[in-house]
Amino acid sequence: MLGLLHPGLPAANQLQRDPVKDPIEAALAEGRVLRKAGKFAEALSQYNRALSLARENKNSRQIARSLIALASVELLSFQYQSALTAAREAFQLARDSGDYQLAGRASGTVASIYRQLGDFQTAETEGALAVEQLKRAPPKDSQAREYLVNALYLQASLCYIQEKNTEGETFFQQAITLAQQIGDKSLEASAWDNRGVALLRDNEIPQAGDSFDKAFALRAALHDRDALPISQEHLAELELKRAQPNYAYALNLIDQALSTDSTSFKTDAQYYPIHIRGQILLGSGRKLQALAEFRRAVNAADIWRQGALPGDTTNTQTVVLLHEVYRDFAHLAAQISLENDNGRLRDEAFQVLAVNRAASLREQLRLALATDSKLPDSYFQKLAALQAAQARVTLGRNSKGDQADLRRIRMEISEFENQIAIQIGKNYFSSEKNLRRNSLRDIQSSLGGSELLLSLSLGDAKSFLWAITGDQVNLFQIDGRGKLESEAAQFTKAARESGDIKDTGQKLSQSLFGFLPARLARKSEWLMVADGALLNGVPFAALPNTPAGGGGEWLLEKRSLRFSPSELLLLAPKNKAPAARFVGVADPIYNQADSRLRPTRDWESPVEASSVTLARLAGSGQEVRAAAQQSGFADRQIVEGSQASAEALRKALSPPPELLHFAVHVVSPPDRSQEAALALSLINGVPELLTPEAIATFRLPGSLVVLSGCSSGQGKAVPSAGLLGLSRAWLLAGASAVIASAWPTPDSSGRFFSSFYSHLHALKSGSLSQRAALALAQTQLEMQHSNGFTSSPSYWAAYSIVSKE
Repeated sequence: MLGLLHPGLPAANQLQRDPVKDPIEAALAEGRVLRKAGKFAEALSQYNRALSLARENKNSRQIARSLIALASVELLSFQYQSALTAAREAFQLARDSGDYQLAGRASGTVASIYRQLGDFQTAETEGALAVEQLKRAPPKDSQAREYLVNALYLQASLCYIQEKNTEGETFFQQAITLAQQIGDKSLEASAWDNRGVALLRDNEIPQAGDSFDKAFALRAALHDRDALPISQEHLAELELKRAQPNYAYALNLIDQALSTDSTSFKTDAQYYPIHIRGQILLGSGRKLQALAEFRRAVNAADIWRQGALPGDTTNTQTVVLLHEVYRDFAHLAAQISLENDNGRLRDEAFQVLAVNRAASLREQLRLALATDSKLPDSYFQKLAALQAAQARVTLGRNSKGDQADLRRIRMEISEFENQIAIQIGKNYFSSEKNLRRNSLRDIQSSLGGSELLLSLSLGDAKSFLWAITGDQVNLFQIDGRGKLESEAAQFTKAARESGDIKDTGQKLSQSLFGFLPARLARKSEWLMVADGALLNGVPFAALPNTPAGGGGEWLLEKRSLRFSPSELLLLAPKNKAPAARFVGVADPIYNQADSRLRPTRDWESPVEASSVTLARLAGSGQEVRAAAQQSGFADRQIVEGSQASAEALRKALSPPPELLHFAVHVVSPPDRSQEAALALSLINGVPELLTPEAIATFRLPGSLVVLSGCSSGQGKAVPSAGLLGLSRAWLLAGASAVIASAWPTPDSSGRFFSSFYSHLHALKSGSLSQRAALALAQTQLEMQHSNGFTSSPSYWAAYSIVSKE
């Protein structure tokens, strides 16, 4: 694990006045003593006393120093939300007063918070600011130079994490050189140690070993009993990654580290070294002991994450950071449960796996209930800036400056989200006690008699499939990630290109579902939770049936399929039924030559031409009007042409409709499918983009959203967090289900969705998600048995439904 930056760590010469004569300085000095002793609660009390006195005196510098001291201890105590608030206020005060040292320390604290939570991009931005501020401090400020070493090696580590190795190595060398110049062996050891971690992450084993050895030698020479356990932990992790590990040696190292009373080691998140110990035990064949350690790591992670930042971007990265901790326990528990026919362990494995899956999505859904009508105008102004910046990158000039603006605005929004959520309340994990208790039993209670929940978790050597009904829990071991992802890729390629899906599909279907006995396989409603490449565009609707699946050649002949980001979403409170309304968005104006565009008058502002011209979707109006007619609703509203804007849409969605249908282009920045946006009509010469961040501010409790645009289901599959993209954004907005396409599907006549809405209107029982899944299956079967190009899986198999119900 990367060494932590503790920006509040005081230098020996920090006291500038006699603490006896200055109660503020006395409180700060006492706090430092207590902090060094690991008495964080007492240290916080002293720092709060100093802050209160400084506020009474209206001394901005002492306020900033007290806030930084508070933030540093809160960081060590994993109280990230309060630490961030304190550090932000300290930075503002320091910047306003021109105190570069304090500003750099405050930014360094913020960078450390985001780094620990896995939001590396935001951490890098804050780290760069810390380096900049500290370099501007007066040359004679020795403390600033010490803090600069910390900031440099933190920045180096963040660069390595984001594959900017050359830049990262430059920062490491600067940190090491500066530490040597000021003669601080402890700081030099920290820089070498962090360099070793960065190299180990890239599997540069010999180079990592050299750096760790240098750090260990320096700490040993200093008799630094506080920092030596950190070296021992990293040397244990290094040994674990060797081609032929010496597990006994690695275990001895990690045990020495874990048995220490080192404050520095104990203020690293403890789930990490415990998890490393579990991996060492597993490698040495001691599975039961490894399982016990993995369970300890999961429990430690549950506690640690309670202090995590609640904003969506950062929270999602925290989920990714913890992926291996939860997965490793779940997979080992699943394996042992199969070997020993242990149902209790089988159930525990499932429940642990479910806790981390799409945890950030569940958190944001909870927060959305508290933020209705509370988002400030400044947030929407920032969203407008994001939409304009993304339009310039995706459809406009796409200059380096545009790209930098987009990154900056997106990070500002992430910070804004954290601040808003902090003001509202604590996060999901601190608000819901005993998250795993009875969750499986409750999930089973939520399942109807015809429903089968299939929970897939991919592993390198082996994967696992839980098959759950209202009265049964079954577990199957299936092939590893490599084989399943290869079969999925071949099958997807065949479906997209109208190739032979029978052979490739039969292989994948057998690998995934061939183990299911008839009593499970013949359930008529399948609800699937998956991960990895299985999330991204695999046309499950085109899979052949399995022998145990009953009559019919194809899965869809006997059952409907719907997907969910998380098993625990089944336990979320149900929304009341939305209004019986249909709202469609179609045929926006995408270019200046469109005859529907109002002519520009001479006195109006000049427009910015789009570099990428989107073709008009002339048939989309017909598609949406036919869909509206088939929906059976009398209340129908079509937003099209020049009216196809975010402002008009927001008005149209009050009250929230049961059905919302988009027939618009979907565009995304290069290689950033998770940032795909819906393209609406021109604003200042460039299409207005409805980004995921903007979509999440809509409120559509219980609605069904249909995205018929090409590749509307695209996204980035992220470990444990799920598929990031437009579908997730609409779920965040409250939709009960989203239908989207995995690849381009031309349909100028609107035949597919006219059929879909006709089937949906005819169905009267079940939730909206259940009815939509069945209507989609009926439509796909109808297309399959039709004549011409509509019978090809390249046409009908692209569509799938993701649901929270």
